[in-house]
Amino acid sequence: MGVFDGLHLGHLSLLERAGQAARERGAPLWVLTFWPHPDVVLGRREDARGFLLTPLADKVELLRQAGADRVLVLEFTREAAAVPAEEFFSRIRAAVAPRALAVGFNFGFGRGGEGNPALLGALGRRTGVETLVHPAVRLGREVVSSSAIRAALGRGDVERAGLLLGRPYSLAGRVERGAGRGRSLGFPTANVAFPAEAVRPAAGVYVASVLPDAGAVLRPGGAAPAVANLGSRPTFSGSGEPAELALEVHTLAGEPPTYGDEVRVFFLKRLREERAFPGPGALAERIARDRRLALEYFGLA
Repeated sequence: MGVFDGLHLGHLSLLERAGQAARERGAPLWVLTFWPHPDVVLGRREDARGFLLTPLADKVELLRQAGADRVLVLEFTREAAAVPAEEFFSRIRAAVAPRALAVGFNFGFGRGGEGNPALLGALGRRTGVETLVHPAVRLGREVVSSSAIRAALGRGDVERAGLLLGRPYSLAGRVERGAGRGRSLGFPTANVAFPAEAVRPAAGVYVASVLPDAGAVLRPGGAAPAVANLGSRPTFSGSGEPAELALEVHTLAGEPPTYGDEVRVFFLKRLREERAFPGPGALAERIARDRRLALEYFGLA
């Protein structure tokens, strides 16, 4: 059981242990997760904008690929949050009759977060349900956590975020028509409209890859090398164009995405921060340099 936002290395380690326990017992591995994110429902955040590492569809797909035989999604509401911890446990036991429950070291449940792994263990011993509590997983000295990944993305360190996740961080969305600025500068781009609730890496230019399959969270073969700009186009901020954050992708090889395509963009390395240039000419020169650096990254220079 868990929120599992991001499905990072810590979650994967927990799932591996749970899967082993299931095999030892000849039982299926069922995973219970919560949606929407409890922090949003309980008002710990104003809303979900820029907060979620994995939309629900991505989370379910990753859980299945991690070995879940079945994924149960509990709709998280204020009413559900008000259920006392012991009653929550009783409902889970009645619904799925678990032989064992596996949770992370910081798992909380029940009204006001009154439930913790110690209480879960006590309830399990009383009813014959074994409790497996998985310890924190560290990468170096840092505990792997969703908040650590958000912090890394917030400073543009997509490489660190990728290490904590166990895969490159990505955004998925539909290619929409833009202002054509990239094409006018000699570097045509695809404008990808990603969900507002998704965590955005810090504004800047990134080495990236783009896959014409928004559902492929783990970046299988076929992703095209690319340069991605995530920002508000400050060089043209006075031209009447909208200043909201935009994701623009310039492919370096292969067929570029077209309007209406549902694509996934993987962030591999940050090349630089976003900044305003004196004019289109200076911007085009810097884009050309960014492109060369990305080609070198992929060994295509």
